[in-house]
Amino acid sequence: MSKYCKKCGTEIRAEVEFCPKCGASQGAQVPNGVVVNPQTVTASQGSSDGNKENIIIVVLVVVAMLLGTFFIVFNGSVDEVKSALNIGTKQETATTTATTAQPPAPVGITKEKIADFVNRKDSLDVEIGAVAADINNYLGTHRDFRGADASLLIDKAKLTLDKVENTKKEIEQATFKPEDEAIKKALLSVLDCEVGRIRGLYKGMLDSKNNGDYSIGFKEGTAAAYRYDDENAKLNSIYKK
Repeated sequence: MSKYCKKCGTEIRAEVEFCPKCGASQGAQVPNGVVVNPQTVTASQGSSDGNKENIIIVVLVVVAMLLGTFFIVFNGSVDEVKSALNIGTKQETATTTATTAQPPAPVGITKEKIADFVNRKDSLDVEIGAVAADINNYLGTHRDFRGADASLLIDKAKLTLDKVENTKKEIEQATFKPEDEAIKKALLSVLDCEVGRIRGLYKGMLDSKNNGDYSIGFKEGTAAAYRYDDENAKLNSIYKK
């Protein structure tokens, strides 16, 4: 009775415990007639080893793909961040350059606007003079301002008073350059006298209309007219058209 070596497949006697060819221990006996094909054993082992190698290769390929994907995404994110930072830097630089290139905004009104204020002051002076002349003409034929025909003269004085006060307020709110502040101060002093002149005339006529004495208001207007001459001379000394 014989058997085959479990390792190399050589036919040996049944009682032999070690293969005389390869020296492998036989352990449990293989029944006679059951052939262990050494090529099958070798192929099976090779197939198992090949499968392991294939699995390792697949794993390595997957890992490589994942690393490649991560590298692409990471580089893309870095590039986007760099691009954003670069754009931000360019925009900031452009803004800074534009801001630096812009000339400073002028502070204070222009010389032309100052000239306009002075011209308006002169026009108001003429208008107040016209109201005073109308009053003198009216008093040549009337003793007071209680008649119906005096209403037009009173309304004219009120309209002129509003013009002077509005012009003075506009100059007060205007921003003059530091070198023109003296002109602003002189203009306001002149217009303050103008307000006093026309207000005195308007007050005198209104008092007379209400059965009062017009002389009180007229005296106030006359005093303001004297101050006007002095203040207007000061303005002319510092402002040259």
